[in-house]
Amino acid sequence: MALTVVVVAVACEAANGQTGLSSGQAEHRPATAKYLRMRESDRQLGLRFKERLQELLGPRLLRVRAFGSRARDLCRVDSDFDLLVVVDSADYETRRSIAHLGADLMLETDEPVALSPLVMDPPRIERLRQLERKLILDIDREGVEL
Repeated sequence: MALTVVVVAVACEAANGQTGLSSGQAEHRPATAKYLRMRESDRQLGLRFKERLQELLGPRLLRVRAFGSRARDLCRVDSDFDLLVVVDSADYETRRSIAHLGADLMLETDEPVALSPLVMDPPRIERLRQLERKLILDIDREGVEL
């Protein structure tokens, strides 16, 4: 799980470099429709990933939410695609299966985009909210439901 979070942080810093921000400086925008835009190609890729997740997990899949530079349409061509995947139980096998699914889908696309699923269950998300962790607060504020 820690590796996923590190990848997310590095990807966000790379995207922020694209917007002219210094390294480590975060860009914060109000959660309005003006800023919650997403390229249609990214939305379609996210929806394909969600469909595959539904096939794999069935009712265990609770929601999928895009976040980060691609959700805000501030990405570079080499930016990864951050996706919060909420499942009933984020055990090791489930996280591994979802990561493999993302890698498979990436290899099938014409323009490979690295999918970076962050897999969590509701108790973990709630705990991060209680601790006021920036990652989950940003996802709540800026994420795009798929």
